[in-house]
This record gives sequence, C-alpha cells and structure tokens, in this order.
Amino acid sequence: MIHNIKNNDIIKVLPFITKSGEIKWSDSVYILSCNTKDFGHVFLYDDTNFLNKLYFKSKSHNTLSKVFITKKHFLHGYTNGESKLFGVGRKIFDILKNTNLNVSDNTHLLVKEKDVILGGHDFKSYDDSTTICYDWTPPALDISSKTEWFEWLKNNQPEDIISYATKNGRYVRNNIDKLNSIFGADMVSEVIQEEREGKLNLILD
Repeated sequence: MIHNIKNNDIIKVLPFITKSGEIKWSDSVYILSCNTKDFGHVFLYDDTNFLNKLYFKSKSHNTLSKVFITKKHFLHGYTNGESKLFGVGRKIFDILKNTNLNVSDNTHLLVKEKDVILGGHDFKSYDDSTTICYDWTPPALDISSKTEWFEWLKNNQPEDIISYATKNGRYVRNNIDKLNSIFGADMVSEVIQEEREGKLNLILD
C-alpha cells in the first residue's frame, strides 16, 4: 500500500535494506498514466528509461495522444507508528537530498501542500515543505545499535515500489499489450529492438 502524502504529514524517513543486505534511501521511477480504449485507465511503473524512450520517440512521430509520464521518488516513511511506502516529486526529494538523514535523530519531513493554478489547471504544490526537529519514539529499542536497527528495518520495512508494481500487475515490462495499445506495436517493437542492439554493442565493445 502506498501512502499518499497530505498537508501537515510529519514523516520520519528511514532507509530500505535490500535483499543483498545493502542500505538504500529511495527508488526513482517513471510513472505512466493514460486512458485507453482497450484497457481503461492504465497506470504503469518503470525503473529504467524504457518509458521515456517510447514517449519521446512517439512524440517525434506525432503518434502520441494524452499520455502523461512523471518521475517520482519512493521512500520508506515512519508515521503514526507505522512503516509506509510513499512517493514524492522533485521538490521534496531535493529537500531530503540536502538533509543529513539519520535513523536515530529527530529530523522529520513536514509536508506542506497547497493548491496552485498553472496553465488553467489545478496542481498540488509542495514548495513549502521542510524538515523539522520532532520528538518521536523510535521503533528500535536501542537507537544507537546498528544491529538492532538493521534487524528492525529488514523485518518491518514496506515493500519497495518495483515489488509493489510487479505484485499489482503494474510493472511496465509485464504490460507490453497495454504499451502496444498506447504507442502502437511497431513503436514498442522498435524501442525493444534498439535496447537489445544497445546491450549487444556493450558486450562486443
């Protein structure tokens, strides 16, 4: 389940522990949103550059309809005593990149949301979001113990965005039929072939 951030959310950002035991703070993905005749509303996630290639190639061929692709960064947040997966745009991500994130201190993200109008359309702006010092009760009993934090994170973290997308049938590579409907089978095949040739060239070089 993805937590949709809202105004005045106070979130402690925590890392993920990968299957190989490494620490990562976020996953960046491209998200496609589009209404289709064959499949209704399509919502797909891509952690590579595949969607971007399709989008810009289709745009250059003037075959693109109302397709929206955005970039989001997904993180592990601890709020109201629960670990949750949540996504943010560039503004909040830049704030967090410039913050010395530490699991055991009191630094939290404070979400500030407001409605703005751009080009006659309503959008949510998070420009006023910031980090604050906020007293909290860490879930790890010994907050100075790296071992205890590691074990707690490994056992309680939310699934990452690609695992979520795959489980819910929204990972882009598993939805070629939907991509064919949106971009056209010839265009999709062309981009796939270009990717294969690119990988082959890397091997041969």
